[in-house]
Amino acid sequence: MTLWSTEISNLKLDKPFTVSPKEKVSVCIKKMQENHATCIPVVNTNEKLIGVFTEREFMNTYVCTNLPGETEVSAVMRRPAPSIKLSSSIQEALDILGHEKIRVITICDDENKVCGTLTAGNLLDYIVEFFPDDLLNLAPDSHLETSLNMDGG
Repeated sequence: MTLWSTEISNLKLDKPFTVSPKEKVSVCIKKMQENHATCIPVVNTNEKLIGVFTEREFMNTYVCTNLPGETEVSAVMRRPAPSIKLSSSIQEALDILGHEKIRVITICDDENKVCGTLTAGNLLDYIVEFFPDDLLNLAPDSHLETSLNMDGG
């Protein structure tokens, strides 16, 4: 087994919290703030994933269109929600994050019930654990120059 074929179930997932499609956008934003989250999975009455509400949906479809605060999240959520199974690989997660241009992916079990979320940061932290010496001992890149004067000026 390689790093890239490691199952998502072996990684640190953020604790799941979800909302129903009838939840008000204002409540979703408050829950996201309270949980320091950038997205919230939306589930049906059977607790199955049906969509996701992210900062992007908030800005692009809610704020930019001046919808009222009592708008139901179902009106602005992303459908279908980008998701991946617990048994999927790190490579599959990276592919979806890159292709969908997202920072968080919802992780579901085989019944499509939310198990948690995986952030690009958590994924990167896991990958870095495999290469600590390589990453910590990188030589400075001669192509990168700082704009700061080290003499304080």
